[in-house]
Amino acid sequence: MAGLRLKQKFGWWLLALNLGLFVGASSANALGVGGLSIFPVPDKEGKARSWFIYTAAEGTEVRDQMIINNNKDEAATVLIFPSGYTVDEEDNIVKAGADTPEKPEPGYWLELDRSEVSLAPHSAVQIGLTLKIPSTANVGEHVGGIFIQEKSPPSETKGGGVKVRVHIGAMLVVNVPGEINRDLQINKITHRIDYGNRRALFLTFNVSNHGNVAIAPIIDTTIRGIFGSVGKQEAVQTTAVSRGETKNVDVKWMKRAAYFGRFKAEFDIHTGEKEQFNKDGTKTMLPDEIIKQTYIFWLWPWRELMTILLVVLVLYLIRSVWLYTIIMRRLRVKTEMYKVVSGDTLMKVANKLGVDARVLAKFNLLKWPYELKTGDVLLVPIGYHRGAEWTVKQREMFSDKEFALSIVGHLFRRRTSHAMVDTLGKPGRSGGSAKPTVLIAETGDTLGDVADFAGVPMTALAEYNRIKPPYKLRPGQQIKIPPKSNKRQRKR
Repeated sequence: MAGLRLKQKFGWWLLALNLGLFVGASSANALGVGGLSIFPVPDKEGKARSWFIYTAAEGTEVRDQMIINNNKDEAATVLIFPSGYTVDEEDNIVKAGADTPEKPEPGYWLELDRSEVSLAPHSAVQIGLTLKIPSTANVGEHVGGIFIQEKSPPSETKGGGVKVRVHIGAMLVVNVPGEINRDLQINKITHRIDYGNRRALFLTFNVSNHGNVAIAPIIDTTIRGIFGSVGKQEAVQTTAVSRGETKNVDVKWMKRAAYFGRFKAEFDIHTGEKEQFNKDGTKTMLPDEIIKQTYIFWLWPWRELMTILLVVLVLYLIRSVWLYTIIMRRLRVKTEMYKVVSGDTLMKVANKLGVDARVLAKFNLLKWPYELKTGDVLLVPIGYHRGAEWTVKQREMFSDKEFALSIVGHLFRRRTSHAMVDTLGKPGRSGGSAKPTVLIAETGDTLGDVADFAGVPMTALAEYNRIKPPYKLRPGQQIKIPPKSNKRQRKR
């Protein structure tokens, strides 16, 4: 943690140097940057100062002055602004950012008596400033700067071309003395999965800072699952929490989130080392403080489950649309009802009604061996409802829900027992060997048609009837269908 403190302190210097060139109080230094220089007025003892360094408590004000020198041979108009501000293309001083707890900007605490001044060649001017320390300012050191930049001549502000802008300045350091109180409270820990970030797992801490300094927690995380350690992640820097603030800070886990499981996360939350400026002018380095927390959570594949449910729902809707299409197509067919009597077979009914047995079987969703039971009702297609007739039929069907549901139920019910179409004999008796069923080929029939009708493989049908390629059938040819009992015996 000591190394981290040194890096943070060195970072302030780099940031300040990046904002401008800091020069000393001597005119020699000023001449090295184009003849303009800025520095504080000498102290009460007459000693020159290079930086604006102040020690002031929260809620107090400090009054001071700066000297701006123009050592050039021509006049210059100079813009003056503190850190946190910049100069735009129109030579307006504008705010460059926000005062954040990660970098409390002392430049925003500064009020200048003048922000623009014109200087004759080889002249100097004093400008007053007021530093107002906020009552919410953190105890400790705050680093910024005060800068000057020569205003562009009117001829340069018109037209195109590239402008080279150089601003120089002096360091501004504000030390707020007092006893540092680090009081970071962990209110709640939650987790979430960012699916847009390759299933990244984020652990979110809702924290409140009841102390008097901003704290940027540094978090070590260890996660264990059902089968042991999942991993360890150290020194994750989070966003700062200013004094009196309650906010959420996130820690992104180094691995993708698991799909399922129970996990236990253990956290070491570091508040970091702090340099305390005492009221007697001394400094005290405060050691790191560690807050330990444990969080138990479950991961469920909610998104994947929802995707599966959505796919199932879509498939169900597609199936419903398909069924609706079939139902409407079948309901458009004109039908007559035929009640099966004792001794009826599919072929006998088809011949009696003058319809194709295959059409009758398909329309009534019958499966091989097409057994019919006494009392069954078959729907016999006799044509289609068309035009106004179909419109009237639809109105009747949808107004009579019971009728429509009964028709749909009949059309789509599955029979639990299968049947046989026997054109030459009766079904085999329960004892002994079953007699084969015989079908008679009609004009245009192929062996494949008969096999599909009988519900048996074409090769088995050809082998059973000793029919050789090209498996041609003649009208009236008898095709024996292998009995089910024979198949069962062969399997034993």
